Amino acid sequence: MAMSNMLSVQGLSKIYMGTTGGVHEANFQLEEGSFFTLLGPSGCGKTTTLRCIAGLETPTRGIIRLGERDFFNSATGANIPLNLRNIGMVFQSYAIWPHLSVFENVAFPLRVGREKFSSAEISRMVAAALDSVDLAGLEQRSATQLSGGQQQRVALARAIVKKPSLLLLDEPLSNLDALLRDDMRVELKSLQGRLGVTTVYVTHDQAEALEMSDQIAVMRSGHIVQLGAPREIYHNPIDGFVASFMGSSNIFPGKVLAAASAQDECSVQLDAGPQILARARVSLQAGARIVVSIRPEDVNVQSPSDASATQNALSAHVKSSGFLGPICNYHLDVFGLSLQARINSHLSHNVGDEVTINFSAQKALALPHEISA
Repeated sequence: MAMSNMLSVQGLSKIYMGTTGGVHEANFQLEEGSFFTLLGPSGCGKTTTLRCIAGLETPTRGIIRLGERDFFNSATGANIPLNLRNIGMVFQSYAIWPHLSVFENVAFPLRVGREKFSSAEISRMVAAALDSVDLAGLEQRSATQLSGGQQQRVALARAIVKKPSLLLLDEPLSNLDALLRDDMRVELKSLQGRLGVTTVYVTHDQAEALEMSDQIAVMRSGHIVQLGAPREIYHNPIDGFVASFMGSSNIFPGKVLAAASAQDECSVQLDAGPQILARARVSLQAGARIVVSIRPEDVNVQSPSDASATQNALSAHVKSSGFLGPICNYHLDVFGLSLQARINSHLSHNVGDEVTINFSAQKALALPHEISA
């Protein structure tokens, strides 16, 4: 029976003296073949975490283990060099050598590694890698003749040519235009699924993370703030930072009027005036300061004459609207609060219109006022 290549990261810290950057006590376990994304704003520690896994950075402490093999263990002193970790990597810049052909770019790891391959083996392995990324037939093409998307595929082929146990991707799509980036998201996820290789992906793009990942770790200031499946993180953010970072959200401060257990509905007095019902994300005490998060797509907008819902029904005025094809994006004034709503574009409201909004208490999350570190 083959040994499972589970990636385990335990208590990983990388401290840079005199700075607030780095990584602090990162913990996660990835099943073999899973697609895992480190997501967060610039400087949050996601690339540092990836570089520690790769062996490009030496952690201050912690354990990085693939299967039964310690890549790094501060307790035992284990620290396997990068070239012995059997890792494939693709970076933002691709690092494609312009003076080499597509074939030679992909063959490079096979020619310089400790393991020696025959010319026939190199040809076979390069052909298989290029075929997997749909570049078969371009072996002799100069790297300078490739489009951005083709260069990205060459970098991927080079990363997988030796059939790595782990694939590390650091913002590999960020240099592509928006349309090509969307296409490559689908292709990259499909390729990863076919290869069955455990993948750690770094991005600041929430759409990439949501569409591609089996699990997401949202990072802030060197800490993993929340770890979970995309749907869980989007619909059940742990705090205001995650709620606002994972797509658009209306965030309003207020206080809880009566104690509530996690997942219970609670009465909330918003600072701006209205009282609403919300769902407690965690147990909350009466009088606790919180923020309420409401996704724009969870807000219903109706003409006052059509309004029928009574839960969280509030009067509002349309400040602006934007037509986005299937949906319209509205900015509304609600008791002096600016609230965003996205509704079906067949339902039209004009700037200045008085409307009634409503939203389910289950979709209004009462989150701890103190955002996670």
